[in-house]
Formats: sequence, structure tokens, C-alpha cells
Amino acid sequence: MPATEGILTAEERDSNRKGSDSVKIGLTDRERELLAAEEIVFDPDRDHTDEEVLELLEKIYDAEIKYSSFPRDDARAAEEAVNYAHMADRIQALIPEK
Repeated sequence: MPATEGILTAEERDSNRKGSDSVKIGLTDRERELLAAEEIVFDPDRDHTDEEVLELLEKIYDAEIKYSSFPRDDARAAEEAVNYAHMADRIQALIPEK
């Protein structure tokens, strides 16, 4: 994934942290593909509660762990693990601090 793809602007991050109880998560096409590959159902067109986002993150972390468990010489698995980790980090940043 290119370094800037899926990165939030400061404005997007701030708009999600202004005390709202829901978060809108925009996904890149690649992130949608990653979720579909693991049969993770997610509707990016609606706002999600913090609880829903945490559930999504748990599924993404499971996928990251799955690909991290492959043999070290499996470059594709290593790349997928990194892709899931980056997606999880980006989504984690959307959860408002309480």
C-alpha cells in the first residue's frame, strides 16, 4: 500500500474525535479487498459505534496474526500481515479518546 493511501488528514481525524458516539470509516479499494478476502463484513457507507469499530479491529487483528503465522519465507503472507496492520492502525486512530 502506498504510504499516503488511506492516511487521514488532520481534519478527518479531528472531525471523528469531536465527542461523537459514531465514526465513519472510509476504506480504500485495497482495504475493501482485504476485508472481503477474510470474509469480514463491513459497511463503509454508514457511521459505526465505537463498539462496532472495536469488533472490526479484532477481526482485522486476527487476520494480521493469521498471516504473521505463515513461514517467514512467504513474502506474500508477510506483505498481507503488514497490510492488515496498517489498516488496523489507521482505523484505531479514528476511535475518539475518552
